[in-house]
Amino acid sequence: MKKLLFFVILIAGASFYSCKCCKTTQKTQDTLQTQVVPFNDNTIKENPVRFFISFISRGEGPNATIKQNIDDYIAKYETEKNKKIAFDKYPWGREGEVDYCFELKELTSSEQAAFIAGAKKIIGESVTVFTYENQVCKHKR
Repeated sequence: MKKLLFFVILIAGASFYSCKCCKTTQKTQDTLQTQVVPFNDNTIKENPVRFFISFISRGEGPNATIKQNIDDYIAKYETEKNKKIAFDKYPWGREGEVDYCFELKELTSSEQAAFIAGAKKIIGESVTVFTYENQVCKHKR
């Protein structure tokens, strides 16, 4: 009889605990839903840059070879065209991730297109380097 009573109390306690657990989970989910901040469409339209390159990492750091080739390309382009390319570097990750943001105001539209095409040619099909045009630099502080 004592074993049966113990078994009944054990079952009742387990069911009571599981019901309480589910109610707490539902309450937590409701709280999280109220804390969601709606997306502000105006943030996308703030100060877009003509071109930016994002060097990301997938556990090994960004592609150092492509990064060096881009740095060399910028220096070579400045020397050949005798124009200083103004750009900002925004480091944003723990492994050396960085964004290069170019406004390219010092270049004509045809020169901008040529510069962007050259940079994209260097980057090629890389899965850790992304390019964007006429967008807000993602990790700008």
